[in-house]
Amino acid sequence: MKKIVALILLACIALMPAALAEKTTVTWEETGAPLVESYGLEGDFVTLNDMGLAIWVPSDLVYTEPSEEDAAAGRYALFIDQDQECALTVDTINVEGMTLDQALQNAIDNGMTEPEIVNINGLDCVTYGDPNNNLGAVVLVDTNSNMIIFSFMPVDSDEGKLAYGVISTSLMPAA
Repeated sequence: MKKIVALILLACIALMPAALAEKTTVTWEETGAPLVESYGLEGDFVTLNDMGLAIWVPSDLVYTEPSEEDAAAGRYALFIDQDQECALTVDTINVEGMTLDQALQNAIDNGMTEPEIVNINGLDCVTYGDPNNNLGAVVLVDTNSNMIIFSFMPVDSDEGKLAYGVISTSLMPAA
């Protein structure tokens, strides 16, 4: 029963229609932390020093150095489980002059599901699902014209949706 309530809560928060006039606001304290406690999830916050951001990473996902090829293509970080079935990736793309509204339109134009602008812990982001790659993503545009994309996969199971919901609500400025 808790799992169903949590999934409904996550769906209401993270997947609201983009057409809403008011921006959805999500905080770790009100959403992610209670889910971690309720489900006994284990993990820690990881600080992405160069970005000035922090994100909660489940303990079964281990940092793996991106390959030279992936790093050259913008991969900043990769956290993956032992079986290589679940992953959290952090990618950067230089998008000189792109606004968050343009990032939202880009998600819509590329067929992403439920794209919307959400304020997560004080950071304006675009959230969406990518059904072709079975992932959920949180995107922000930083002050250096970089699009930072946090992607978690897979999200086709209840556990994957829960993990994505917790991870996505944890993105915040580093302390």
